[in-house]
Amino acid sequence: MTTPILHHRIARVLLGSVVLASVLTLGCRPPTDHSDRARRASPPTSAARAKPPDEPRKPVPVPAPPAVTSSSPRPPIQEVVRSGLPHVSIPEADEDAIEQARLRIVEKLTAMKPPIRQMPPLTAVREQYVRKESRVVRKPNEVEQSVIDQAGLEPNQVYVEYTVEVSDSQVRQLRMHDRLVDALRVVGGLFIVALAGFLFLRADDWSRGYLTSWLGLFAGLGVIAGLVAILTVS
Repeated sequence: MTTPILHHRIARVLLGSVVLASVLTLGCRPPTDHSDRARRASPPTSAARAKPPDEPRKPVPVPAPPAVTSSSPRPPIQEVVRSGLPHVSIPEADEDAIEQARLRIVEKLTAMKPPIRQMPPLTAVREQYVRKESRVVRKPNEVEQSVIDQAGLEPNQVYVEYTVEVSDSQVRQLRMHDRLVDALRVVGGLFIVALAGFLFLRADDWSRGYLTSWLGLFAGLGVIAGLVAILTVS
């Protein structure tokens, strides 16, 4: 009886030793790196794939600098005028050139929309609308000299040239002056009509109706003369 019991105890001791040895062996094994296993199991991502070689960069077009425009625009009226005829003396040619400048200014102002009907005086043209430093005194060219010789005029004659300039502000001033003159003409015409009517009634009352026809005729002529005078005065 003792032998089977002893054998059974020995078997239990051996089994326990095997179990203990297995536990110790598993406890001493280093831990498995699951992340490495997962990386090996999973396919490589796009970031991990080999990048293609960089393509050469295309040059970025540089925009051209804006064109530099002149800060001072061209005046509405800018022309070179000369004396209408050659003159023996420079002062005479100068006065003729100023007159030609005035005529050219009037022509340009009349051609504007709406037109400006102004006749600036010669002093204003000389002081405001011609560039004094642009004054040129020159002899006639070959064509002009041939015309002078054919006309039998004095051969030693000269021309005077000026550059005429009328700026935007000067055009606005002339336009305002033109409108003011028109308004004054309207007021003046109404005043003349009212004054003629008042004088006609007073005179007709004084004559007791005997001179009504004559007084009406004189009143009408007075109104016409007054309106003509107002329209012709600039």
